[in-house]
Amino acid sequence: MVVAQSLRPHMVVLLDGQVWRVLDVKAHAGGAQTRGVVHARLLNVRTRNESERRFRPEDRVEEGEVEFRTLQYSYRDGNDHVFLDPRTYDPVPVPADFLGDRVPFLTDGLPVLFECLGGDLVGCRFPESVELRVASTAPASRQAEANVWKEAFLENGVMIKVPPFIESGETVRVRVADRTYLERVHR
Repeated sequence: MVVAQSLRPHMVVLLDGQVWRVLDVKAHAGGAQTRGVVHARLLNVRTRNESERRFRPEDRVEEGEVEFRTLQYSYRDGNDHVFLDPRTYDPVPVPADFLGDRVPFLTDGLPVLFECLGGDLVGCRFPESVELRVASTAPASRQAEANVWKEAFLENGVMIKVPPFIESGETVRVRVADRTYLERVHR
């Protein structure tokens, strides 16, 4: 059990028999005659519905015991994406909506850290960056225009902005969170 004022984003808590992930927390101090309050925005890990809850700072909340498992991406099967446990090679199907907007960045063998609670997946943490090949972009330019970036379409269909010296067929490192170019990968 943890007190409500120590709730932090990404924590997993159990409320009303349901498993919730803390998305956001705001604590408001009380005044002379009012008590403080903790506002938490929560995500139900099974239904994917969001909820707002208010707690007194001293309220106790049961924290879920999360186990971490690294699984490797293997293939897509309908609406599911199948990951393999590298120790047992057991397939683990994961619905596309569970992975969210990170689905285009799944590549063969990509290791993804999953959070499990009682055998159920409650969250996942993608690598911060992935390496992808540039499928198409405008011809490379070596001019001294440092602030000019151009559009490039990656092998996964995502469009990003790249420096003018990047050519089609090159491999680039992309930050998954905001889909931005980080660097050219030399091989």
